[in-house]
Amino acid sequence: MTDAEVGPGALLRKTKMQIAGHACGNCHSTKHAMSACSRCHSIKYCSRTCQARDFPSDHKPICKALASVRELEDALLKERAPDGRLSPAQAAEVLRAEQAGLAHSLGPRTNDIFMQYVTYAPRCNNCLKPRGGFPGRYTPVKCPRCILAGCCSQACWDAYKPRHSREVCDQYCAMAAQDLFLHAAAFEMGEVDISPEVPEEILPEFTPFRESSWRWYLKFRAFPVRDMNAQHLLVSQDSLSKPLTILHALSKFYSRRELAALPSLTVHVIAAAGWEQIHGSMMALEELLHLLPAAQTLRIALIGPGTQIAAADAGAGAAGARAPWVTMSMGCCPACTERGRRRVITMSSLPYHDFMDALAAGAPATPAAAAAGSAPAAGDAAASALAAVETPAAVTGALPSDDAALRSPDLVIGFNVGFHAERSSFRPSLARIVARGLPFAFTSYTAGEAAADLREVQEAAAGPEAGIAAASDAPAAAAYAVTVVVAPEPNPWASPLVCLDVIEDHPDAPTRRPATAAGRAAAGGGSGSVAAPAAARSAGSGVSSLVIDRFFFRNAFFTAVRGVADDGSRAGGSGTVAADAAT
Repeated sequence: MTDAEVGPGALLRKTKMQIAGHACGNCHSTKHAMSACSRCHSIKYCSRTCQARDFPSDHKPICKALASVRELEDALLKERAPDGRLSPAQAAEVLRAEQAGLAHSLGPRTNDIFMQYVTYAPRCNNCLKPRGGFPGRYTPVKCPRCILAGCCSQACWDAYKPRHSREVCDQYCAMAAQDLFLHAAAFEMGEVDISPEVPEEILPEFTPFRESSWRWYLKFRAFPVRDMNAQHLLVSQDSLSKPLTILHALSKFYSRRELAALPSLTVHVIAAAGWEQIHGSMMALEELLHLLPAAQTLRIALIGPGTQIAAADAGAGAAGARAPWVTMSMGCCPACTERGRRRVITMSSLPYHDFMDALAAGAPATPAAAAAGSAPAAGDAAASALAAVETPAAVTGALPSDDAALRSPDLVIGFNVGFHAERSSFRPSLARIVARGLPFAFTSYTAGEAAADLREVQEAAAGPEAGIAAASDAPAAAAYAVTVVVAPEPNPWASPLVCLDVIEDHPDAPTRRPATAAGRAAAGGGSGSVAAPAAARSAGSGVSSLVIDRFFFRNAFFTAVRGVADDGSRAGGSGTVAADAAT
């Protein structure tokens, strides 16, 4: 394998152990004495050879930005922690400032992969100081079993150790095992992402699940559970969490008969970030075609600044104007291809309400051939992963009917978006969804976040933005409300992969961490603008706290709603079920 082949995979799959400096940033070895990068002090290497291999493609694009974050960190520690300790609120404030500082340094190259270097950087599990406050500049005392938990000194470790229970250590070990498995695929096999196990059998007819549980589904779809690597199974479930949550949402808005006769399916994924664009997630979406055998076309639109569609990918329209989205056809499995079925993917970096305005205005999409012939921007690992799964035969361009169908989605869904954390960014889009009466579902990390997200949707329906939305492309009404189809509840299709939480919001101000890099870089604007570090120094004070040893799962809670006008009627029409049947 060449060094160039190692680079992109390692960038996509830098593990928490590597970010924390507990494993070599290239080969992931933990058995050798390591030296940190002399410029940013963020990544360690076991040898000059590993550093030379990792630097050009992986570390160089972010090294300078991380160095500036370290300088900001040093200044903040002198100001906030003259006594050598940080309160939870101060620690959260420092983290927010570092996130904003990194986004400011990277500019449009900001993404969730790069943001992990700050979010999961080592900090003392007792006094909460980040690595810049460690004695000797980065010599943590760590748990010998899980390695991920550590403190800045032996005294802090002795104080923290009683809280590091076996259960907590097991969760860290689970994360380490997941990281190692994914890193092995990237480093040893040269795979940018692990291909999930996706059932290839197409059901003879739509069959509602007898039981909503992973155990039942894996048996129903004949997963080779006993023969699979345990981590591969978890990765597969993580990827399948999205299509199964989509199907779960559809079952709340449409009858069994409607789903059984569905000629095509159009789904808008709002605030889509790198997670939705990763190779495994895109592959897993085909399970919707396998479970809905009457559907001939699956259209998925990934919409939001987090999609990071490069200018070159978006192409240019007339007079060199940038097209608002890219639409391409992607290959299906052999059985679906034989039946003439299609998967069409649309990607747009516009906020959702602007995307819908562009659709209504009839703006042209970029031909898929143009998108396939251009290279993703440097550092856009998600776009590179997506490009890797396109087959030449599949990239044939979209049909005019695809853009028309996008105007009437059967479902709008957001995965772990955190509307309440980025209110001004999402208000116009939420109002548009409500005013048009679109079937709308969203997932959240916790029950508290789900309740806060629902409140934000309800407030957007009652606010002035809904009237503006109605004036553009929805039926006019004096006011709008939200019908709660499914109140926040545990999602049976939550991902089983363990994730680490770092920020806790105070009850009086539920402004949880922005869920995406786009939200952190453009908090409040929705236009892709980058917040300056100084703005974050005062943000978050008295609002959030940094937390230790708290874990969560993606798509853990599920909510479904629909907009209604003040007279109780549905706010607007939507869905390609009837539209496709009519044509």
